Amino acid sequence: MIGFRPKHVRSRLTLWYVCVFAAVLLLFSIGTSVLLFWQLRAQMDSYNVQDVETVEGLLYLTPGGKLELKEDYHNHPESKLVLERLLEVLAPDGAVLYRNARMGNRSLGGSPFPGEGIGGYSNRAERLSDGTRVRMVSRRHPSTDIPR
Repeated sequence: MIGFRPKHVRSRLTLWYVCVFAAVLLLFSIGTSVLLFWQLRAQMDSYNVQDVETVEGLLYLTPGGKLELKEDYHNHPESKLVLERLLEVLAPDGAVLYRNARMGNRSLGGSPFPGEGIGGYSNRAERLSDGTRVRMVSRRHPSTDIPR
């Protein structure tokens, strides 16, 4: 059996240190990537919660009882970005009350899970019917609080 084994102690130590350094560098890179991923996901969830709060203020019932979104009022330039999001408002039984034009015929996942959005915001990742991956946030909102 022929193998690579340096004859000199200095060469063996150098090879050993290079391997240890490579392992430490690999672990550091993996740890940094995981930490960055978690922070970016938390930041995206925070922005999604802000968007939900903005949308809640823009929802209203038409005289015919249909749920609509005010698209002409924005108190900050950034709040216009809400119109670019995929937006779906569901009844507790899963019936669609409002779906923006950007959603088309796609759905964000059907009926809410038991306990989803109760007492706060629920964040999760999902795939749309066309395979698009999305990060979404949901919150159960009493319909009596929707401005008219």
